[in-house]
Amino acid sequence: GPKVRKRIRENANCPASYIESTRGRRMILFQDNTFHQKETNGLYMYWTCSRYGSTRCPVRLKTRDNIIAFIKGTHNHEPRSPY
Repeated sequence: GPKVRKRIRENANCPASYIESTRGRRMILFQDNTFHQKETNGLYMYWTCSRYGSTRCPVRLKTRDNIIAFIKGTHNHEPRSPY
């Protein structure tokens, strides 16, 4: 039968914490994972897990006015070490 994939959708509504990558790009740090900005669409900015390139991690964030408005997906890797 078809595979059923459970997706987590959460309305986070918490302030975004920004950090700078080693290349000087702005990233969001949220629940011990980092996210790269992908695109802007009107009021919203869309972000993907920064591990997407290496693990195809499906987690996405949506921010509005520096507030994390929405998160969906489940990380397919361990969180980043805080050190």
